[in-house]
Amino acid sequence: MVKEFKNEKLQETLIVFNREKTDSAFRNLLDAFVSTNFLIPAQWDKDPSRNEKGVLVFEPNTQFQLSLIQNDKGDSFFPVFSSMDQLKKWDQDSEIHSLVMTYNQYMPFVKMALNQIHGIVIDPFGANVLLDCNLLVELDKSRGSQVSENPIHKGDSLKLRDPISSVTELQRAICEFGDSHPDILSIYLKERIVKDQPSHWFLVVDMINDDKQTIQDLGNFCTPVSYGKGFEFMFGSMELAKKIMADTIPTYVKVTK
Repeated sequence: MVKEFKNEKLQETLIVFNREKTDSAFRNLLDAFVSTNFLIPAQWDKDPSRNEKGVLVFEPNTQFQLSLIQNDKGDSFFPVFSSMDQLKKWDQDSEIHSLVMTYNQYMPFVKMALNQIHGIVIDPFGANVLLDCNLLVELDKSRGSQVSENPIHKGDSLKLRDPISSVTELQRAICEFGDSHPDILSIYLKERIVKDQPSHWFLVVDMINDDKQTIQDLGNFCTPVSYGKGFEFMFGSMELAKKIMADTIPTYVKVTK
């Protein structure tokens, strides 16, 4: 429920970023922002109803308006809160409605207001972290294509790591997809770190016949359990992919009968 809302993952990354001010801490903050929920103060023109679980249900034509906050210079920002306690520091009289939103639900409102706001501010009376509009636009562009094939040239930085948190649902989806496609021999899951951007999944797919459409289908199949991250792929036939596979435990391996 909204009254009890608290996003501990986002709060942890805010604390670390304000303490360390490093690129790594900023990436982790962006990762938490795009992959978790947060609290948004807003107004709407039609009263919602509640379903059997107590969740607010709005009519399809309901109009929403997000609340604004201004700094000393008069610049406007959309406030974002990691918990109800943080919201109450701003709305002490509990007069403002609020919604729990995902990144994908929230960004359309930001895009519509790009000419009115300078950006967003997360926990303005706590961590007080600003994300300006240019960053938000680039962040959204980087997530626009859930699956990408990027040529990697000599000298390019390719920083990969194993997933740092549990990704059981994603691993299960990868295995299910691999089992249903005879051409797929094995799939390797890594996380790619890119400077000043959220990390994304890096899949090495070893196939009998390399096929881009199969890779696209794999990305689409796994997107619902991607934890808010996009996908990049590499065919196992590439020399660099062979080096990655040699040093990585496969997420999926075809079992021949």
